[in-house]
Amino acid sequence: MACDDRKGCCVVDSKELKVTIPAELYEQLFQEAARTSLSVTEIVTDLLVGRLQGKKQKTVGKVAESAMRRGATNKQALALVRSAFPDAETSAASIAWYRTNLRKRGEDIPTDQEARDANAFTPE
Repeated sequence: MACDDRKGCCVVDSKELKVTIPAELYEQLFQEAARTSLSVTEIVTDLLVGRLQGKKQKTVGKVAESAMRRGATNKQALALVRSAFPDAETSAASIAWYRTNLRKRGEDIPTDQEARDANAFTPE
């Protein structure tokens, strides 16, 4: 059976799952599909896998902060964010804010200049 996302039907490993969700979430789901060029099935599957396997949702901030903790410069952190979230409108100023915020929270994060000088970043 083919998957008809507009009817809320998803086929995963030959198993069919029918769910009812609030109309507001239904519209948001299709807007996300249009925005990301993913199918509704792919989006729902990703969300379920993350939830059921205990994976935390990846966010722009988490990607940027994780990179900085590993020694990334602002430019390197921005490149990782754009790679993970191609449609995000994250700017260099946003990345600088994340670095400043980490430092304000007391984390031992180098400044961007110190990260550039150390050149110690290792991508995951």
